[in-house]
Amino acid sequence: MRETTVLVLPKSKATITLYTYLNISEYRELQRSILKGVTVNPNKPASESFGNISADVVYKQQNLALGFLVEKVQTGDGNTITNTKEFIDNLSIEDGELLYAKINEITRSSDLAPKAKKK
Repeated sequence: MRETTVLVLPKSKATITLYTYLNISEYRELQRSILKGVTVNPNKPASESFGNISADVVYKQQNLALGFLVEKVQTGDGNTITNTKEFIDNLSIEDGELLYAKINEITRSSDLAPKAKKK
């Protein structure tokens, strides 16, 4: 069982239970989502061999990570939400930005090697 953390959203008072890290399968899926739209030219030097990456890849990755990391959503009065995507899509900007900031923090820390995390 993966370790979780709880985020209480200030405006809605909703409680979001998040996994504290991506597992290897999820991490690889996020990597694949980046590389899926990239072309590589082996005839160019490494610094010039990658094609352009679409800017919306960040948006897509955040949504993918959100799906991987949200374990449970509860309303301020303790009711468990079954359609978490719809609930999250309807959060206020303030609550949504806080949630995505936490998702980004967890996702970034999953990219670090164990040595780097200890620093």
